[in-house]
Amino acid sequence: MIRLIALDFDYTLIDYQEGLKPRIEPEALALLNRLCERGVKAGIVTGRAFDGFAATLADVGGDWRAPFPAYMIASDSFIYQKDAKGDFYADEAGNAAARARIRTGVQALLPHVQPCLKRLEESGVNMKAAEQPSGGKLSGLTFVITGTLPGMDRKEAAALIEEAGGK
Repeated sequence: MIRLIALDFDYTLIDYQEGLKPRIEPEALALLNRLCERGVKAGIVTGRAFDGFAATLADVGGDWRAPFPAYMIASDSFIYQKDAKGDFYADEAGNAAARARIRTGVQALLPHVQPCLKRLEESGVNMKAAEQPSGGKLSGLTFVITGTLPGMDRKEAAALIEEAGGK
């Protein structure tokens, strides 16, 4: 039985077709709403900010007050849930507890991961990061590219970041 569905927003849930306005396919939206009505927690995970997301969702055919999305994980790493009235809220204590559980889980995995990393290195896998050009405007900074960028694709943006010394 499916109890949780987590969907990336850009390029997964949203259909970006050349020359057409981005949108959520109506059939997909109807299915997600029916699943939420039946108790499945279907939500959005995105690199976008929570503030203003209701308008973004409406722009692509969604409705913040509909059963879907039942939750949202936004760029601030908080989990936003709906209350009985359909308003979203962030349970700060719950989010802090979840982060603590994740940290504990990662720490428990480290003794198992380190021998695997050692075997990879012994088998010839290069475990050292490539030297990045120094002195660029973005030297020492690491970037994660999400969403859409007007006028360029992600590969072009990554190339520009790297040219300026960023990762």
